[in-house]
Amino acid sequence: MRLGDQAYWLVQDDWNGGLRTSPRAADAIVTGAVLAELIAVGAIAVDRSTTAVATPRRIAGLEDLQAEIVDQLAAEPGITCVDALDGLAVSMRERVARRLIRTGVAAERRAGWRRRLVAVALDGDTGPAWVHANLVNKVDRRLRLSGGESVLLHLVRHSSMIGNPLDGQSEERLALALRQPADVYTRYAGLLQAVGDALRATAVAR
Repeated sequence: MRLGDQAYWLVQDDWNGGLRTSPRAADAIVTGAVLAELIAVGAIAVDRSTTAVATPRRIAGLEDLQAEIVDQLAAEPGITCVDALDGLAVSMRERVARRLIRTGVAAERRAGWRRRLVAVALDGDTGPAWVHANLVNKVDRRLRLSGGESVLLHLVRHSSMIGNPLDGQSEERLALALRQPADVYTRYAGLLQAVGDALRATAVAR
């Protein structure tokens, strides 16, 4: 499951489409996760000191949404990660929902007064719920995290979302979870800093 898809299921109830955090926080987390997908495959890099999005380029194997975002970033030379987050976040949750529906791993639902599009789990599919349960289990039992799992925890660490996988964990478990694998924070530092700043700003604005 792609990182952006996992983030989508973390911030949104997989059965009714309700958000577990504020819309702005959910937008920042999902957008950060999709940008992390691009960092992971080498389609973009984020400078740690300036947070500028560097070398956006189409590479083999990008799916449609990833390729669209790379093209958007390439059209804005020198854009900072903060500005990229701000610009992409407005529509990113719906774009990820459409990707989930288009690839057949989620069902479509319309929710709220504006009948906005949301993706919900297919009948009998526990995979979306497992995204959250897996993170809680690994942090609680001090198990080794994959790079993607570590990125997700860093993305949500400053969020007050309901059911945050880091809630209720001891300082020792938190420290262990957030420092593994060792190279994750270094590789994604600029992105994680930008998302953290966005989440803190959202909390202050409430």
